[in-house]
Amino acid sequence: MTKNIHKQLNKILRKLSSLGRLKVIGLFAYLTVFLGWQPQVIPVQAETSDAVSTIWVITDIHHFSPILFDHGSKFEEMQASAGGLDLRYGLERLNALVRQVEQETPTVLLVTGDLTLNGELQSMLELAEAFEKIETAGTQVFVVPGNHDISNPWASSFKGADTIRVAQTLPDDFRQLFANYGYSQAISKDSASLSYMAELSNQWQLFMLDSNVYSNTSGLYAPKSHGRLANKTLDWLDKELNIHQASDKHALVVVHHNSLVHFPSLNQGYTLDNATNLQALLEKFKLPITLSGHIHAQHIAQETLSDDFTLTDIATGAFGLYPNRIGVITLSKQSIHYHASELDMASWVQQTQQTDPNLLNYNTYSQNLLTASSRLVAEREIIAHHAYSPQEAEAVIELFSQMNQATFSGDLNSQWPTLIKAHEELISNLSNYGNEFFNAYLQDIINLQEEEHQTIDITW
Repeated sequence: MTKNIHKQLNKILRKLSSLGRLKVIGLFAYLTVFLGWQPQVIPVQAETSDAVSTIWVITDIHHFSPILFDHGSKFEEMQASAGGLDLRYGLERLNALVRQVEQETPTVLLVTGDLTLNGELQSMLELAEAFEKIETAGTQVFVVPGNHDISNPWASSFKGADTIRVAQTLPDDFRQLFANYGYSQAISKDSASLSYMAELSNQWQLFMLDSNVYSNTSGLYAPKSHGRLANKTLDWLDKELNIHQASDKHALVVVHHNSLVHFPSLNQGYTLDNATNLQALLEKFKLPITLSGHIHAQHIAQETLSDDFTLTDIATGAFGLYPNRIGVITLSKQSIHYHASELDMASWVQQTQQTDPNLLNYNTYSQNLLTASSRLVAEREIIAHHAYSPQEAEAVIELFSQMNQATFSGDLNSQWPTLIKAHEELISNLSNYGNEFFNAYLQDIINLQEEEHQTIDITW
């Protein structure tokens, strides 16, 4: 073992001791990663001036280690309240992703935050193992955290009817765990956050921006879901863009929170608190695209900020939620093509001869989780506050569920004609019930019904 590894291990162990006692299995897994791995740092393959790179984007993985739960009552309660996320088969999804990367060989995988359910260190370890396999296949991984990932006091395991607090992931842990997935490749790092800049190719620079609000020590209070870029981070970004403006390169900006409003009725806590500050920098340097996540929906927002500048924010749908989105970007010197794809769970299931009925029919299983969650939201936020008849209540619940599924999958423009035909009378009468939540959401949907949210081309 090298002296450097000894130093790294001692530093990690001091961090762990400050977090509290880990279970033996969690500590063993941690040591296995840092003593057993011999990761290869695989540089992004350099392009010629006419070459094209394929970039995959995943966000909101919300991985939850199977070591941290049984199938007791507390876990089932958490699964039912997870907003349609699949907590049960996170490791299987990662294995399927590794196989798909091996088969399709993208140049780069960008991971845009919310890697874990609630920042559990054990969940991070398993993600790092998956990323190592992806890099072994020849795909460079770049990671930035989300609002769930750092100093999160809700990091827990669920056993029987009990919730048991487990080790949180602190900022230094994140840097060390994912050193080979962005931080060691960075040519500039922000001192105020986990943001960094790396060379994506000889035509493109990559800015991975940390927009999250967290403590540098163990979190004690409810984690913040909203996001903002620190003033020092904005200054660092401005400086780096100034330095490299003369290099005749483009910059791809990645941030967990949205740079533009996607849904006016569901905006607070999703769009950056200081989005206008980032927008001003993007306009200054003529950077017309950002990649984000956080809202869990597959959605593309555009806004004309001045006569000669339009900003596009592409939010890829959550990897942990139906239909388990993967954003695919074809990148060349003068253009970006983006289209939404999805995880090929079926091929991995077949290859590994799985027998679990949920995995054999995973697309249906995942879709049913979203449907159940949508129905639960409708019951709590709409039905519970209004005097609907049983028939009206069921119709409203069904409409909301179908709208949610179409919106989250980014397929609203193709599904809306069928929805409006099936529920036209109900939609026309909703204003009679005065439900502000549902009416505002419905108005968003009506405004978005003809927009394309799965594919876009941007050229220079």
